[in-house]
Amino acid sequence: STTLLFGRRWSHGPKRRKPGEHTTVVRHPGTTSAAEPRHIGSCGITSCLVLSCHMRRPAVLLAWVGSTDLRAPSDEISVGLGPVAHALSTRSFDEVVLLSNYAKADLDPYVRWLAQRTSGRLRVEHRRLTGPTEFGEIYEAAVEVLEQAVERNPEGVSLTFHLSPGTPAMAAVWIILAKTRFP
Repeated sequence: STTLLFGRRWSHGPKRRKPGEHTTVVRHPGTTSAAEPRHIGSCGITSCLVLSCHMRRPAVLLAWVGSTDLRAPSDEISVGLGPVAHALSTRSFDEVVLLSNYAKADLDPYVRWLAQRTSGRLRVEHRRLTGPTEFGEIYEAAVEVLEQAVERNPEGVSLTFHLSPGTPAMAAVWIILAKTRFP
């Protein structure tokens, strides 16, 4: 199953469940009972809590590294944790796959800082893009990294695509892939 994550709002992939696959339970603020598991799209409530209950399938977060992420280790007061570290502070992942078109020297301090914030494996996939809005290049890089993540987990995987970091073109590619090739 797939989860799209953007900011503090969560949206879940199509309700095509097989036995043992991901089930979503949503609890909104001020309620004591969970909603029935269902396809919720975007719930629109930014402070809702989404609990994932499933048989043990590796949870993988996929995200492009954005400029706010890179600034977080040295300027946490003004930018906060950044989107990726914030996601790691609210959910647990077995693996975190970061795609980056930044220079390794710019990325290394961030990766060291982020590694202290997760117990999951941290993978960094450097991809050279001619520009951060080159849709075709972004798509090809994302597909390659996703195929590798799925191959590393032949028993199945729960994918979470983080839409906040990176450019709007990068977010659009995650949405297209989550709804088509990697539902």
